[in-house]
Amino acid sequence: SVNLPEMSLHHNPKTHRVLNIHRNVPGVLRTINEVMQHYNVVAQMLMTRGGVGYLIVEVDSAVSKQAKAEIAAIPQNIRTRVLY
Repeated sequence: SVNLPEMSLHHNPKTHRVLNIHRNVPGVLRTINEVMQHYNVVAQMLMTRGGVGYLIVEVDSAVSKQAKAEIAAIPQNIRTRVLY
């Protein structure tokens, strides 16, 4: 079990949140941002604890499933889901 850091973003009804837990290694945020450069990122927040990173990215709701799939495909991914 991993205790994730507490994070908070204001609710935006036009977006979905892509939640990502990943191995915190050098270059992982760059890799994720290379994926996200193709989408309109409304907000992004990252916290790390030890070897684990927790990322929240808000994107337009129309592209959230595609963004989730691309983030989930990175090698450092532990778990990715969309919060509607």
